[in-house]
Amino acid sequence: MAAMLLAVTACADPAGEEPQAAPESLAGNDAIAGPQADEGTAAANDAADVDQAIDTVLGGDHNVYRDVIERVQKAVVAGDKEAVAALVSYPIEVRISGKPRKIASEPEFVAAWDGIVTPDVAQAVATQEYSAMFVNSQGVMFGDGQVWISGVCRDEACTNSDVLITAIQPAPL
Repeated sequence: MAAMLLAVTACADPAGEEPQAAPESLAGNDAIAGPQADEGTAAANDAADVDQAIDTVLGGDHNVYRDVIERVQKAVVAGDKEAVAALVSYPIEVRISGKPRKIASEPEFVAAWDGIVTPDVAQAVATQEYSAMFVNSQGVMFGDGQVWISGVCRDEACTNSDVLITAIQPAPL
């Protein structure tokens, strides 16, 4: 089943302005790697394949992505709301009780935790194996798209970026 892609690779201005599109070098490659890849794309079979897909498709350092993935998993499993909130790119659009909502800050994320990190989202993150992660130009996906992480630019030229959570959503129906 092809994954529903709702995350957007963007460069967010640290001053809180609207995200800007990532430069071609970061977002232009639409190759997909992962067990859910469609025909004609490369499927990742192990951690080395995921590492290579991150390096090639996202133009990032797979070690940085892997570190963030592990930190997200540990924080979600521990129920550490503040640690997860610190790994989110703000503002982030979420759905709480089926209604869209923009979360603008870490304290707002923590306050809305139960509506954002639902049992479905927590399960997808906690059980995701690195070797089975789906990677495309939008980022790296947990589960069936419940959580996406990607590079987020800190400046207009995107010479500095952070790997952060760019989307959190319930499982597709």
